[in-house]
Amino acid sequence: MAHVYAPEPTREPTDTTAGAWLSILGGLLVAIASFLPWWVLRDSIGGISISVNRSGFQLGRNLGFSADGVIAIILGIVAILIGITRLTRTSMPRFFQRSPIVVGIGAGILMAVSISGDQGTQLPSGITSSVGFGAILACVGAVLVFIGGLVLR
Repeated sequence: MAHVYAPEPTREPTDTTAGAWLSILGGLLVAIASFLPWWVLRDSIGGISISVNRSGFQLGRNLGFSADGVIAIILGIVAILIGITRLTRTSMPRFFQRSPIVVGIGAGILMAVSISGDQGTQLPSGITSSVGFGAILACVGAVLVFIGGLVLR
């Protein structure tokens, strides 16, 4: 009787691993981006250029407090936790199995609402506003979380 050699199974990356890491990375980007500039105000006075950055926490009426930054942190943490539980193969409720898609869509909607318009602030003439790199980073994070959710599906 011949002995059949069966190689030992190797641990190769799977779609679950890739989706989990995308969810973790995207969640980190969304959470960190809430502290970075989402809106940049610029003015020039006497030849000197002045720039004021507003984070996700400073987008309220007349540049006051806004819950956008808090919501972004919560969505980022949820995405990170989902990625970790999928990566460690921890059991989780069925509701959370497709959650990265929902979290990615939620973060995308949050960013669309946050960076569109003037946030209820009347800017004096001469002051210009633009989208900051924190908002762009949060959008990239939202896309990564969404793609991670599609891969995990």
